[in-house]
Amino acid sequence: MKKNKRTIAVATWVGDTSLNYGSALQTVAMQRLLLDCDCKPITIRNHFDYSGKYDELKKSMYKGLSYMKAKRSFEKWFKKNARISKKCFCTEDVIDYVFDRCDILLSGSDAIWNQKWASPLFLWDFEKLQDKPRMAYAPSIQSGEVTYANMRAALERYSFISGRESKVKELLLPYTDKEIFIVLDPTLAVEEEFWKRRSARPLIKERYICCYILSKIEYHWISIEKIKKKYNADRIVFINTDNIDGKVGWQSGYRMNDYKKNVGPAEFISLIKNAVAVCTDSFHGVCFSIIFRKEFYVFERVKQFALENEYRFNDLFRRLGIGNRIMANNRDIDLAEEIDWKLVEDRLKGERENSICYLKNAIKSISKKGMI
Repeated sequence: MKKNKRTIAVATWVGDTSLNYGSALQTVAMQRLLLDCDCKPITIRNHFDYSGKYDELKKSMYKGLSYMKAKRSFEKWFKKNARISKKCFCTEDVIDYVFDRCDILLSGSDAIWNQKWASPLFLWDFEKLQDKPRMAYAPSIQSGEVTYANMRAALERYSFISGRESKVKELLLPYTDKEIFIVLDPTLAVEEEFWKRRSARPLIKERYICCYILSKIEYHWISIEKIKKKYNADRIVFINTDNIDGKVGWQSGYRMNDYKKNVGPAEFISLIKNAVAVCTDSFHGVCFSIIFRKEFYVFERVKQFALENEYRFNDLFRRLGIGNRIMANNRDIDLAEEIDWKLVEDRLKGERENSICYLKNAIKSISKKGMI
């Protein structure tokens, strides 16, 4: 008789604390990878910032109609493409949900082990779950050092550990003697066709530059105009990263360039997929530019994020054979190295194979050792 599929609980950034495209997209990709490993994934819906439904409704109404529409788009995206747990408002909710339902605990992906954001959930650091095997797939430490007080003891409980960048390995070495593998972000580990099937139809008829920028647009406006001219684009389209109605602080002078209709995860994919070029300061903005072979330009964020941007982008560029694409000033646009997409595809294929091999071997090993 065939053994039941292993159920894997995934801890990552999922919940209503933010409508983050990268988090939503990597969540669905992570589940696809686990399904391909003949497992049943379920991602924990973390609502630790809320005390109940009233707070959720109040926050949505405060942010306006655009936010509420985007929120519904995210909910539909998860309902269609992923299996998400019930809303967990506290540690006890997570433990109760996982205890009898899940066989393996997985951390990842995304920037879940940051010095400011590492939490017991993202490390599965719960005494009541100590007997359950756990593994990590592509967590990132986006900035700073590891400061989680119980990091050494938490990592000791992991059977397999991986990171999204080589810097993660360097930062974790003081806390563990275990081998740390370097794997791809889940969005890159699945095939391009996977994302094509989940993309909205083309949304804009004209040739356009897509801008997905989380830092101050003023710093980059002249450069973006230069890129528009370089690619003979008809317009510049900004993805409103906050989905908030009206003019918001530093965006006030540029909101006229926002894409006016609702942008859920499917629309996000489409806006990058059909652009003539992409301007971004987002890691996942870069990932989807690579997936669809779009010329892209990475802008530095505000000062406190500059170091974080450099190592996570440069690590990926090195592994895929992409030259420097980080624009420190307007002159760098003309100096950007041409991307050899054939080389990128070849290296991406190898990285995918290694990443999937790590995941399958980890799950297989945990099962063979009788840990579940």
